[in-house]
Formats: sequence, structure tokens, C-alpha cells
Amino acid sequence: SYNASLSGGNEDTQFRISGRFARTEAQSISSNFRQGQLRAKVTNSATDFLDLTANANLSTQVFRGVNEGVANVNSPFFSVYQIRPNQPVYSEPGNPSSGFNFGVGSQFFGNPVAQQELNTRQSNVNSFNTNVEADWDLPGDFAARTFAGTQYDDVEEEFFGDPRLFLESSSGGTGFFDTERAISFNVSQ
Repeated sequence: SYNASLSGGNEDTQFRISGRFARTEAQSISSNFRQGQLRAKVTNSATDFLDLTANANLSTQVFRGVNEGVANVNSPFFSVYQIRPNQPVYSEPGNPSSGFNFGVGSQFFGNPVAQQELNTRQSNVNSFNTNVEADWDLPGDFAARTFAGTQYDDVEEEFFGDPRLFLESSSGGTGFFDTERAISFNVSQ
């Protein structure tokens, strides 16, 4: 994890800029999480009765991993506890004779270690938030705040099931890609 910040200013205007980057390797093969963030804030005393503040926040997150569902036969976390001790948890991908693992009660489980190596799942989340705030302190104990902000989110998710694995071989592999983008505005007084 890395963090950095810079701040300064004068009597009327102050600023602060900070950034962060983190990378976490998971216990699962081919799984990790990366996160980056950049923030900026500027405050200004424009007049004796008006203070202005501007904020911006840019962040990105990337998750890469395998199917980790608790009760899913494709999940290595579920299947490795169900496979009998004399059955392998890894078999050579693409070899039909090595693709079967049977658990308690003859339940079928895939090739959990190879699934972690070959199947991919990735989620990307990018966000950008900004806002501007004006604080009014007028005579006669009158105070008001004006606020305007925007938020933009970009979310992408993708999955690929490798056709060399037994559970994906009959369909020639599987995959999906989903994206969602949203922008919102807010103005209040």
C-alpha cells in the first residue's frame, strides 16, 4: 500500500491533495485486488461572508479472481472439501480421463485448482465525484449553504470459462461481459 499527500496554501486559500494505491494478493490462485484513489480539496475565503469549497475524488478498483461462491460446484472453496482424499484436486486440463472428481455421495466436482488457473473473472469499478459548496454568513444571523455535485460511475464485469476444463468443454467455453455507466447531479440550497 502506498500513500502520499500534499497540502498548503495561504490565509485565504488552502489545498490538500492525497493519493493512495494498494494491491492485495488473495489466497486463491490468480486472484487479486487493486485500488487507486486520488483526492483534491480546495477551500477559499472569497469574502468576509462567503467561503467556497471544491472537492474531487477519482477512484478505481479492479478485482480479478475465480468463482468463489460458497455453495457452487465450480467454486474451489466448496468443492475441495467434498472431494474424496484419493481423488486429485488438480487434473491436467483438456485430458478427458482426468476431468472427473467425485465427492461424498458420488457428487461430481470439477477440477478446482485448474479452474482457478484458467477461468477468469474480473470486475472494474471507476468513479469520479466532484462537488462545490458555498457557505454564506450574512449579517443578522443569516446563514445559508449552496451545494452542487456530480457523480460518475463506470462498472464492468467479465467472466470467461475455459473450454479445456471438463465443466466448460461441452459448450466450447463460456463467457459474459456486462457494463453499467451512471451519472448523477445534485444541486441544493
